[in-house]
Amino acid sequence: MQAVIKLFDSDGNIQSSGAVAVIRGRVYLRKWLMGGEHALREPLTLIRRIAHNWASDGGQREFAGIDTATGVQYHVRPWTTPALLTTADVARELGISPARVRVLARSRSVGRMVGTQWLFTAADVDALRVRKPGRPWVRIR
Repeated sequence: MQAVIKLFDSDGNIQSSGAVAVIRGRVYLRKWLMGGEHALREPLTLIRRIAHNWASDGGQREFAGIDTATGVQYHVRPWTTPALLTTADVARELGISPARVRVLARSRSVGRMVGTQWLFTAADVDALRVRKPGRPWVRIR
């Protein structure tokens, strides 16, 4: 589970913000920006406590509150990454061959190449889905 946490002072100004990941009960800071003159004394303890509370609540929804120990306001928003599908997954879903998926991806500029593998989001699959059935017409003179 990943989330973006923002910490505010009593005036509503952002003290610090950043992204955290909770994996098997452990909190990992991803990118964290500390505030200026109003920075917290023990921000890591507070951030870990907030992240654990969010994860124990299921980690699927936004929530905000005030930390009773420090009086700091916080806001937590889940951060999700889109599910990525492989060429084989997309081919199975569209009922075409993986080679045809790669040709369509190149011609329509959808998907992204990671190493030697094509990866697609749900929006990319929808863009590949729109196509005319059958063979193209050829004009005979």
